[in-house]
Amino acid sequence: NAWVKKLPHKHKIYVAGNHDRLFESNLSFAKSLIPDWTYLQDEEITIFHWVPSLFRMLVSSFADNDRFPSFRFIVLGSEPVSSQDVDAYKRHFIPGCKLLNRLGTTETGNIRWYFLDEKTQLAGSFVPVGYEIEDTEVFLVDESGNKVDYNQIGKICVKSRYLSPGYWRRPELTRAAFFPDPTGGNERIYVTEDLGRMHPDGCMEYVGRKDSQVKLHGFRIELGEIESVLGQHPVVRGAIATVREDNPGDKRLVANVVARSDTSTNELR
Repeated sequence: NAWVKKLPHKHKIYVAGNHDRLFESNLSFAKSLIPDWTYLQDEEITIFHWVPSLFRMLVSSFADNDRFPSFRFIVLGSEPVSSQDVDAYKRHFIPGCKLLNRLGTTETGNIRWYFLDEKTQLAGSFVPVGYEIEDTEVFLVDESGNKVDYNQIGKICVKSRYLSPGYWRRPELTRAAFFPDPTGGNERIYVTEDLGRMHPDGCMEYVGRKDSQVKLHGFRIELGEIESVLGQHPVVRGAIATVREDNPGDKRLVANVVARSDTSTNELR
C-alpha cells in the first residue's frame, strides 16, 4: 500500500507499491492510491516511486502551471515509460529533479536503469531503460530461443549469479523459467515474459509484456508501440490499442483514445 517515510537530510519518500496489475483490474481502487496534489505539497514529498500508469493519472489532474518545488527524485518502473511521461515530468517538476526509468523483476532485482533530467532529449517515443548493471547480463531471444539482432524485439533474458532460487513449491514453474549456464559457469538464466529492443550501443528499450503482442494478417504487432505513437498527438491524453473480431474471421486493429479537447476521428487518423 501507499506510504510516506521520512529519510535523512529532510527527505520524504512516497511509495505506492507495484500496482500495475491492480490498476488494470480495479480502476476505482487504483484511483484511491493517487494522492491529491495538495497533499504532495503539504507533506513536501521529495522522492516519488510509482508505476507510469498511476503517474499519468496523477499528472492529468494538474493544471498547466502546477509545479512542485520539493521534488528531487521520481522513480518509474514495471511498465513502459513514454515520451509523454517525460514531457509531463519536465512541465511540472523543477530543474534539478531527476527522473529514473528502471526495469526489474521479483526474480532478478534491478537489471537496467536510465536517468533523465530537464535537459534529456529523446530520439523516439519510448524511453530507454538503459544499460547493463554490474554482474548482470541481459539479452533478447525470439520464440525459438535464438538471440535477435539489434533493433529487433525479443524476449528479455537475464543471466546472473544473483537470481531468485525459484518459485516456492512450484518446481514446474521454476524449470520453465530458470536455466543453468550453458557454458558451465556458476551463473543462471531467467527467461522473462517481457519484451525489449536492444540498440547497437547496448542501451535497451522496454516494450511491454509478451501478452501485449498480437498477430494480424500475418504481421506481428506490438500494441504498446501504437499506443505510444497515438499519445504523441497533442490532443490525446491516453490511448489503448486492441484487436477486435466483431465478425468471425474479421479481425481489426482498433484504438480507443481519451482526448484533452474536442477533436474529430479524421484528425486523429
